[in-house]
Amino acid sequence: MSHSNPLKLHPAALPYHAEVGVTPLSDEKRRTLAWVGRDRRVLEVGAHTGYLSAQLRAQGCEVTAVENDPCAAVYAAPYVHRLIVGDFEDPAVRAELGTGFDVVLFPHVLEHMIDPWRALRAARPLLAPEGRAIVLVPNVASWLVRKALFVHGRFEYVDTGVLDRTHLRFFTLESAAALLMESGFAVRATELLDVNVPLERRLRHLPLPGMARLANGWRRFMTACHPNLCAEIVLLVATPREE
Repeated sequence: MSHSNPLKLHPAALPYHAEVGVTPLSDEKRRTLAWVGRDRRVLEVGAHTGYLSAQLRAQGCEVTAVENDPCAAVYAAPYVHRLIVGDFEDPAVRAELGTGFDVVLFPHVLEHMIDPWRALRAARPLLAPEGRAIVLVPNVASWLVRKALFVHGRFEYVDTGVLDRTHLRFFTLESAAALLMESGFAVRATELLDVNVPLERRLRHLPLPGMARLANGWRRFMTACHPNLCAEIVLLVATPREE
């Protein structure tokens, strides 16, 4: 049974739309593309309007995409080899996808799902023997969310970002890794993205000598010792674990 489209909660349509050839490629997208690699068979779950799909095709990848928003799918269609409009949580949709994918990519979609554990378990048999899952999720324990909650007492939904009003699930770095492990995967690599370190900007703006070096050192220390505080997005690479 297909679930209702949560994107309807957004006051504006296509809130994450990016123009291919116009919108600059973010560091997050660059790192994702690097982990996918070239000339891969990719299943992209949640293609939205196809910005990442187009970059994958430019790397020689064969892209099958699932998108549950019909309006977004219209934009994505020219950038993929095959498009299924529907909800990945729907078994009937998954039955159309085929198998043998080198990569199953979940770019900011698991937090929108009712049961991301089941979705990940369902993704395992879609992978080729040496295939892997690449997952990106926002980190609800990041500094800016904590600051708003503990300093200002605010935990307010917004149109985009970590507290996107359409998110059904929230993850930290640890619970995101646990999500994969509980779904039958072994986490092989973790990357911190959109790093925001407490006090770093203040240090850089102090009109004193050596502040840039001090700020750089502070950034390295905090991301190494407190990654869950500093990363707004986590990228995880995982392979199916033998049960």
